[in-house]
Amino acid sequence: YERELAGKNKEGTVWVKAYNESGQVTIEIVDDGKGLDRDRIAEKAIEKGIITEDKLASMTENDIYELIFSPGFSTAEKITNISGRGVGMDVVKTNIEKIGGSVHIQSEQSFGTTIKLRIPLTLAIVPALVVKSSNESFAIPQLNLVELVRLETDEEKGLIENIQGSEFLRLRGSLTPIFRLSQELKLADLHEKSRLLRQALDTSLGGSPALEENSEVEENKFVNDSINIAILTTEDHYYGIIVEEILDTQEIVVKPLNSSLKKLNLFGGATIMGDGTVALILDALGFLATVSDVKKHKSDAEIKTETDEVILEDGYEEQENLLIRLADDRIYGLPLSLVARLEEFDPSKIERTGKQPIIRYLDAPVPLIDVEDTLRLENKSLLKTYQEDKVDSLPCVVINIGGKNFGLIVQEIMDISINKVNLDDTAVDRDGILGTVFINDKTISLIDVYRVVEMQGIKGVKDTQNIKKHEEYFNKRILVVDDSSMYRNMIVTTLQSMGFLVDSAKQGEEAYQMIKDADYNLLVTDIEMPVMNGYELAKNVREDMKNNDIPILAISTRFSDDDQEKGRKAGFDYHLEKFKKHEVIDKIEQIFSKE
Repeated sequence: YERELAGKNKEGTVWVKAYNESGQVTIEIVDDGKGLDRDRIAEKAIEKGIITEDKLASMTENDIYELIFSPGFSTAEKITNISGRGVGMDVVKTNIEKIGGSVHIQSEQSFGTTIKLRIPLTLAIVPALVVKSSNESFAIPQLNLVELVRLETDEEKGLIENIQGSEFLRLRGSLTPIFRLSQELKLADLHEKSRLLRQALDTSLGGSPALEENSEVEENKFVNDSINIAILTTEDHYYGIIVEEILDTQEIVVKPLNSSLKKLNLFGGATIMGDGTVALILDALGFLATVSDVKKHKSDAEIKTETDEVILEDGYEEQENLLIRLADDRIYGLPLSLVARLEEFDPSKIERTGKQPIIRYLDAPVPLIDVEDTLRLENKSLLKTYQEDKVDSLPCVVINIGGKNFGLIVQEIMDISINKVNLDDTAVDRDGILGTVFINDKTISLIDVYRVVEMQGIKGVKDTQNIKKHEEYFNKRILVVDDSSMYRNMIVTTLQSMGFLVDSAKQGEEAYQMIKDADYNLLVTDIEMPVMNGYELAKNVREDMKNNDIPILAISTRFSDDDQEKGRKAGFDYHLEKFKKHEVIDKIEQIFSKE
């Protein structure tokens, strides 16, 4: 009955999907029910003492949904044999995490819920990075490893900032919390107690304390002036661990901890190294939970408010680009948000299906794209000349479009740039180029990755340049707001090709006046804009026009959890990354299919 009132089919549907992803089995359970009741969950969590009202104020929507995994939590009115005791979801999460997996939940009220389980393919042998702190070895599963950062110069070390007594690394424009492994595990205290014990034993046995001093000097020779940071991720949280040495990656055999140590959620097990010593395996989630409880860090949202609000002042977006060199010896840029991995492939592994070169990657065939040929550059690409040039490896940028991996073979992967985007499309002379931007006083052409993939004509890839018009869209009016003429024109052209009536504005204040004077079925807005930014526009629409239920879709390069939470509070219904054109189109189609 409730489903029919909501305009849905009487019968609900549950989809279960399993697939291999980055060395893990991912299982998705999706339903088209009414979704989780955010307010009901929060109310019950406070009632049961799981969180406080103060804590609730700083929690994101996803954080609130995660509360259903808390021990003893239930929204059931009555306790029965199958529900109400608050143990089911807790048991699921606990047991999955015991085997090195994770559980994530997403929900949209009135539309459904998605639960995603990630489980390691193998539980006995895992690839890991071995590090050292205070002369003790630790293993970090590569599954949780994002990247390694080494700070050597004083300027680089200045990227570490101390905010309210906690340390953060300003990494490519974002603040990432960092923790010193030796300090968090109190390794210095442990070594001091060990030293005193050995010294007492030496004295009682007639030994010389001087030997201990030499031993201490021997230990300290490993310490250098550079700072090594391993950036980890777990359950969509990113943080860094400062270690003294980064050794190597190894396939390690995981040994379970003794039952008396099971409560130490800092560690996921232990492994025996080649020299016979034992290395503890860090549990990324357990470590973060432990150090966060101890240090009581401010929320990311609070830190962003204190330190990063200035980013919006000049109205231009700070964009991260991967810089590459192609065969014409010019430098090009790719939006970093679209890059999945950077690889070097063995040319001997390349195969062909018809004329299409492919390579086996993550147990699936990945099409390799000749970027120079696609952009109609005169110079021959590395993909064409590697055999005659006898190249040992091919630099490849792996991107993911619509759930499929594609490899862009380039001459050289150069660097990552962070700059305030002010793209100019007036000098674009070919299909596949978004526009130009100045980086370090050089003109860089930004590649339209989606268009480059579309131009390959690969089956299953939607061609956004040739979308068929839909009659049901002919009377629907959309307002697109973006201060970049290039982005604005790109979105407007695409929506018009779908059959929508489209108006556009250069900034929020102009858009706000247009919304007052006309009725729109959808507002698509950028966030960083001069005069009135996207947050202010959404807030004004929601506050000043309370009866206006126009859906608001934000498209921006600002896409962190905090940005999304800030957008939700301002009034955004949806929040997508600007360069992911296919996702934007799919979301707009989904919005109008619900009407």
